[in-house]
Amino acid sequence: MRYRLTLRFGVMTTAAIGALIGALMPHAHRVHQTASMVSGHDQMRPVFGVPHAPPRPARPRTWARRVVRPSPNQRWLAQLIQAEAGDQSFTTQVAVGAVVVNRLYARSFPHRLWAVLHQPNQFETVANGAWTAAHPMQSAWHAAALALRGIDPTHGALYFYNPALPHAAWMNQLRQCQSIGAMDFCASAPAG
Repeated sequence: MRYRLTLRFGVMTTAAIGALIGALMPHAHRVHQTASMVSGHDQMRPVFGVPHAPPRPARPRTWARRVVRPSPNQRWLAQLIQAEAGDQSFTTQVAVGAVVVNRLYARSFPHRLWAVLHQPNQFETVANGAWTAAHPMQSAWHAAALALRGIDPTHGALYFYNPALPHAAWMNQLRQCQSIGAMDFCASAPAG
């Protein structure tokens, strides 16, 4: 006489298999030993001719860094900061970025970052193409991120220049200026 055992989920513990076989078949002790040898220990595993794969070892946890790609605005601003103030202090770099961001909200300037950067006669490094070749250092990336978040050490400046370097004569007539590092940051244009 054949017995057919249907398992609902295909797994049973060794004790349950032994009890079931002992109740249905004579010589249950032999079958129970076989089931014990198949399972190895009293865990839930498939039995009855189903091949067993050894349990997978636990994978070690790896803490991979999430790759965050900067927005085009942050990349352009970081390149400009590196080209204009790469050799200046971090506060000066944030201030340069803040001037560009302040221009986005001023009436007399365009309201898109690319357009602000490419206004004629505004940024020398943009005019001569040096900003596109600039590879921003970590400080320039961080300064750009802070400036885009609204950090402004200049308190609303719209212009900056380095008085020690050659610059346009009209820059000497800018008003409400403050010095940060080697650069002057000015809030208003010359009168007239």
